[in-house]
Amino acid sequence: MKYRWLIILALVACTAPEVETHEVNDIELHSELLDSIEVSPAIPNIQQDNFENAKLLWPSSFHSDEMPDNFLNLKWMGLFHDFDGRSYLANADVQSKEIYDPVVDEEGEKSGYEVTVKSVDDCVFIVSGIDFLFEREVPSTNLGQTEFLPGEEFSLDFNADNYSIFATGDENNNGGYTYYTNYKLHLTRSFNGEFIDQIILEVDGFDDNMVTVMFAGDIDGDGILDLYVDTSHKYSFTQPTLFLSSLAGQNEIVKKVVEMRSAGC
Repeated sequence: MKYRWLIILALVACTAPEVETHEVNDIELHSELLDSIEVSPAIPNIQQDNFENAKLLWPSSFHSDEMPDNFLNLKWMGLFHDFDGRSYLANADVQSKEIYDPVVDEEGEKSGYEVTVKSVDDCVFIVSGIDFLFEREVPSTNLGQTEFLPGEEFSLDFNADNYSIFATGDENNNGGYTYYTNYKLHLTRSFNGEFIDQIILEVDGFDDNMVTVMFAGDIDGDGILDLYVDTSHKYSFTQPTLFLSSLAGQNEIVKKVVEMRSAGC
């Protein structure tokens, strides 16, 4: 495990924003409100077939060229964790301020952005442009944030199905330095006598970094496991990627919907 709920790999470190209060319809969103959010899986009504405009962010600092256009005018849905360890989706009140970017700014300039989400709870990520996500409690696993080196595996039962996440690849050693090549991250699902083994990620090699699964749960509400994974192969940037099951094709468990590469500022 590298970090608590998100990974920030930056060329120059930034100060993480403070978590503030999140409101939905002027009601403070905390565990009492979460108790009223839908828990049972509900098959999402997917009429959307194009996700080119989907956007992904998280509370952090970003270079100006990493930010979506007019991002404050977009409708954002956030994935949150409350103090009791429960996860939920809720409309996100996204805010930002301009900050000094030490990579590109001259003295006195502020071209970077610090993005925050008003919430009493931890915000894992926010997405825009995925219309079928709705406010609800999100069943999740106790996987936490886990790196998957070649040969490592995590098995779990989720909604009566059996899943396994594991990695394959070659371990190499050069002068005492260990590195990995030909990497593949697998997700398997056993259900109703059927078995699917899907390679959801392939990486030729890494530069002082490793793939990390940051969240596993039913984000889209169809009862099948979804994943939120940092797929970055290099230490100098992070690349969170959202995989959703409700968009999976034949012989697939999940489909990559949106990713965001950021070096931070």
